[in-house]
Amino acid sequence: MPKSFLIADEVGLGKTIETGLILRYLLISQKVKPVLILARASIQPQWHEELRKKFNLT
Repeated sequence: MPKSFLIADEVGLGKTIETGLILRYLLISQKVKPVLILARASIQPQWHEELRKKFNLT
């Protein structure tokens, strides 16, 4: 059965970092293959860049 996670917090509390750590673990342990991240268009470039630079996720 598919699982869903919602990471929602105040601005500046590390959602991108927390998400990156969770994604790296799930991908390395092969517990997940497809991943969908929904973010406002205005912050999508920031998320993309941080996940790529800090966690080597594309």
